[in-house]
Amino acid sequence: RANSKNVKQVILDGYPRQLAQAKWLIENKQNHGRNVDLVIVLEVPRSELMRRLEIRGRLDDTPEVIDERLRIYRQEMYPVLNYFNENGVRIAHIDGTGTVGQVHDRIMEEIESCGI
Repeated sequence: RANSKNVKQVILDGYPRQLAQAKWLIENKQNHGRNVDLVIVLEVPRSELMRRLEIRGRLDDTPEVIDERLRIYRQEMYPVLNYFNENGVRIAHIDGTGTVGQVHDRIMEEIESCGI
């Protein structure tokens, strides 16, 4: 659906996660017809992530496994964010704590402030 000529904006959730994917988005914007206007990073303290994952109740959500996931996330995402920043993409770090509604409102404020 994103290829439809009637679609003006697209929101990607969880993508790109790797530098090669970010480079593809920027380098091929002529082919896919989309600019990357905004990247939203939800900032959540480790203690809150642990609390949320404990509620989720998966057996593999141990502190060690979670810390490893966070390490991998930082290792992969920091280069992606740096690349976007170097290419003039706006990066918004948004407080991801609070209720779903509060986080949604923060995200929407940021999107609207960009004129998206």
